[in-house]
Amino acid sequence: MVAPTQIVTRKDGVPSIPDDRAAEMARSVPLRRLATPDDLAALVVWLGSAANTFVSGETISLTGGDQR
Repeated sequence: MVAPTQIVTRKDGVPSIPDDRAAEMARSVPLRRLATPDDLAALVVWLGSAANTFVSGETISLTGGDQR
C-alpha cells in the first residue's frame, strides 16, 4: 500500500493548493517541498517493476520525511 501525503497537482494551470499555502506547508517537511504526481508515479512504477525484488506487504509512506 502506498500512503502519500498531500500532493500538489494542477488543473488548467491552477494549483490544487495555492502557492503561498504550499510554500508554508513545504517549510514543515524535511525535504522542504510537497509531493508531486511524478513522485507518486515513480514509487508505484518501482513497486511493480523487476527492480523491486523483495518489498511485499508493506505500507510505504510518501511524506518527504514528515513523520506527523
